[in-house]
Amino acid sequence: MNIGIITVRGSDYHPNRRLSEAAAQQGHKIILLHPYRLCPSLVESKPEVSGQPDVGSIDVVLPRQGATLGDSCLALIRHISLMGIPLVNDLDSILLAKNQFQTLQVLAASRIL
Repeated sequence: MNIGIITVRGSDYHPNRRLSEAAAQQGHKIILLHPYRLCPSLVESKPEVSGQPDVGSIDVVLPRQGATLGDSCLALIRHISLMGIPLVNDLDSILLAKNQFQTLQVLAASRIL
């Protein structure tokens, strides 16, 4: 399985290296996707992503941008989802986690707080 990780950090970054090692132990491959080196587009009304690496060979995507999450990253995540590539964390959960107050509201409504 080819697992894409959206991250601005390289393979030398410890968490990315550990994910890559763990994936390799299970027979999977990690492909790091730098959000600012990919370009979402529409070709004949179908969503595509150009740039390096080729996103078309990816089976699932794990968004891991942390505090660097900007509007362009959110647009890329939505675009990848529209391409039919499954996301470990869907866009709604990422948007919720990005907003601390909304997160607290959801936790309170679920009687977790």
